Amino acid sequence: MLEFPKKTIDLNFEGNDGNQVKYTCKFPNNGQLLDIQSDVSRLLGGRVKSVLESNTHDGFYAYSLACAIATFKNLLPEFMKDAGDLESLDAIEGAKLVDVYVKQYEPWYREWRVIIQNGGKLPVKKDEKA
Repeated sequence: MLEFPKKTIDLNFEGNDGNQVKYTCKFPNNGQLLDIQSDVSRLLGGRVKSVLESNTHDGFYAYSLACAIATFKNLLPEFMKDAGDLESLDAIEGAKLVDVYVKQYEPWYREWRVIIQNGGKLPVKKDEKA
């Protein structure tokens, strides 16, 4: 039987000294989910659809960067105290944020997204259907 994923995940960022720094991310509440989406739209100047429809590497990267900044800003207050203004980071530091978002956060949240899209219920495996 399928189980709910954990409600928290530890995200590992590279610190200024090159060492890994861990921050615990909690599953977002409704307000945080709305804030994340609003921030993504703001960061992309309200052009989320056109950025994604551009079907370019730069467009997908820009969307991922906006998602990373919006997500970490809303879900990781301790990280924000340490990192400061994420929009002011240089492109290399931004790439590091995207790497954490894509490789650590997104796979965890993708499991939750399936449950959310299934009305808050675990999906049923084909062989478990009655």
